Amino acid sequence: MKKLLCFALVFGLVFTSGIFAFADDIAFDEVFEEEILLDEIAEEIVPLAEEIIEDEFFGEVREDIIPASAASFDGKIGINWVQVLTEGSLQILYRDSVYQGDPMKETGESASLFYTTEREFDLKDQRRFRMEFFVPAGATDLSAGEILNGIRLTYGVDVRTGLDVPISAWGNGNNLRGATQIMTVADRAVAEVDGGGYRVSFSLTVNSPWGSGYIGGSQNSFGTGQTADNRAWWQCSPTYAGIGTTYPLKAFIGDVQIASTDIKVGAYRDQYSWVEMNIFSKDIAEAITGKRITKEELDERPVGMMAAGYVAMDANGKFVKGDPAKDLYVEVHILGYGHTDNYATAANRAFNNYSRFNAQWNFVVARDKGVVDTYLNETLPTLNSNPKALKDKYINAAPEDIDMFTVYYQNNTHADEVTGTETMIHLIKNMIEGGKAGKKLGYKMIPEDGINWRYRFNAPGFTNNTSSHNLAGTQAAATRVQNFFDTKEALDNFIFVSTLCSNPDGKAGMRRVNRYAADMNRDVVYSTQPETIGLTKDLVKWNPMYFNEWHGYTGNTYIEPCGAPHNPTFEVDLIRNNILATAYAGTRAVIGSTRYTQVHIPWDQANFGAWDDAGTI
Repeated sequence: MKKLLCFALVFGLVFTSGIFAFADDIAFDEVFEEEILLDEIAEEIVPLAEEIIEDEFFGEVREDIIPASAASFDGKIGINWVQVLTEGSLQILYRDSVYQGDPMKETGESASLFYTTEREFDLKDQRRFRMEFFVPAGATDLSAGEILNGIRLTYGVDVRTGLDVPISAWGNGNNLRGATQIMTVADRAVAEVDGGGYRVSFSLTVNSPWGSGYIGGSQNSFGTGQTADNRAWWQCSPTYAGIGTTYPLKAFIGDVQIASTDIKVGAYRDQYSWVEMNIFSKDIAEAITGKRITKEELDERPVGMMAAGYVAMDANGKFVKGDPAKDLYVEVHILGYGHTDNYATAANRAFNNYSRFNAQWNFVVARDKGVVDTYLNETLPTLNSNPKALKDKYINAAPEDIDMFTVYYQNNTHADEVTGTETMIHLIKNMIEGGKAGKKLGYKMIPEDGINWRYRFNAPGFTNNTSSHNLAGTQAAATRVQNFFDTKEALDNFIFVSTLCSNPDGKAGMRRVNRYAADMNRDVVYSTQPETIGLTKDLVKWNPMYFNEWHGYTGNTYIEPCGAPHNPTFEVDLIRNNILATAYAGTRAVIGSTRYTQVHIPWDQANFGAWDDAGTI
């Protein structure tokens, strides 16, 4: 279980690593009060590309003839490398995707710079993309110099006009339409290819719309607060269709499209828009049934199981029908819907809603269908009626003889605390990709003696509600131990149930509360709202042994157990030690695999503070 929690925490944090203040009215500048100081890190200084005027001629026309084999990206824009422009020497310490350049590669990397294997536009992590495409013979009558001068790039399509968006339209600010261009082109070159045609190469730098450095905005930047309708989050950018989605990058010479490639853009690593969350859900259902759930079907608000069967992932990352012998069993459910009728008013119809009503998507992932059936029909009834029978059966059993599966349940309820939903999506995708054989997912941990542990009341310098468990020393000097989360090992012991967001109106509206300003995290005490009722019914169905409620970020990272007051139905004295041991392992994983240098555990550091577990969830 420690491995599972460690990896889940890392998975949730490594994508964002401090960008957002998804918390209760935290001011933006408070998020960075623990900003990592890089004084002791010999960090590279990489100048950002200067803004380029689109119609200005620049670049290089090569006189030599390159082999025809180099023209391998026929019709596609290829990516040779992606350079990390900010904190590369720090990112390489905890991120397996970051590496130091290899000058021996034909792609032209530099040994003094840092690169990443990731291929998306991460607006927090500024990057430079070296790209190329092939202009086939006969595609244009222009000379090499004219081709170089005539290159035009677009990214995305304006949903209002249907026209391609020039990269110069991507600007700074929260709406990504400001006057300062954030996507710039440099180092264009063209070379004739043996056999005819040209290879065109260029560098595309993608900067942050919020400024220089490893930085981003917060959800409050897109609206007036956590109870407001902040759907501008999903309507920003010059496409007016938001970010956290995939757009085509197209290369034109004059008015002729020569090549293209699809690239995702997000406010942080692997962001998912509300539309993409729905597409993800329907993609899995379609892989099982062979039939896509239509918007018209969703408009009728169906509830319950939408699809059940075995799912695989093909070489292109697409979900396909699986083989029971080697793939995983997956169920797709809708637990209920939010209040909002997206078609009721012109104002709602103007937004990029996905369907008339916003669905509570829910997934079950297990090794086999029989595992789920046995748990629901045999194990759970016995747990509820005669738990001693199971205790007697397993108390002295060898680990390899324990065949009882338990449920690991995940949910996101504060919808503007977005990355919990994405963490669930990534875990589901990795489990399906690994199948029954499994997939090993890496993360790093700080050794126990690498943390300054400030336990409750007895640590030097302890301050209630302020102290945290901190990294001892600097990020650069810290020892990190490689660990792996094996999805096969997890699926041999757990059934994974994930409600992507129990507050879908909040997710669609990018706000903490539902349509009628009810906080779902508070409503679980009374279950007055349909969203809470749907979640509660599913929790009763599964009665999970482990429940992970994904929330967002303050100026710190918080891991349970909480401080007092406690829910009277919790037997805190019986479960606290195990939860604490797991939290301490999670602390080491969070600090070892992210930019965070401290973790706050309320039980240790918030005696009767704000972080309690008096509610029912």
